Amino acid sequence: MLVASSTQTAIGWVIAILVGIGFVAYLIANIRAAKPEIGSEIELAANRKPYFDDNELETSRLDRSLLFALSMLGIVAVALPLYWLAEPARITNAAEGFTIRSEKRGTALYVANCERCHGPGGVGGV
Repeated sequence: MLVASSTQTAIGWVIAILVGIGFVAYLIANIRAAKPEIGSEIELAANRKPYFDDNELETSRLDRSLLFALSMLGIVAVALPLYWLAEPARITNAAEGFTIRSEKRGTALYVANCERCHGPGGVGGV
């Protein structure tokens, strides 16, 4: 029997089980769709057919691929430090927001449960 220590753990197990079931279903579907080999691998292998020659691969196609890779590298190189610069402020704002919400919740609980005996503001009382 599996006992979850928290809701997050339970959700994690459910996701893991669903991924496992999906993987098994994928394997079964792949095995069923597989075709038996016909002849030699050298004759039928997809990578054995003629493709673009080196002159074409090393010109515009390679340039486009390298430009795309350089662009992605540039975006990451700029975006990651910008994210890190904003991180301390995000943490501070989250802590302040937590404090404000907790104070409001505590005030509401005090008014609902304690104020009638201890008086407003916690001074005096019966």
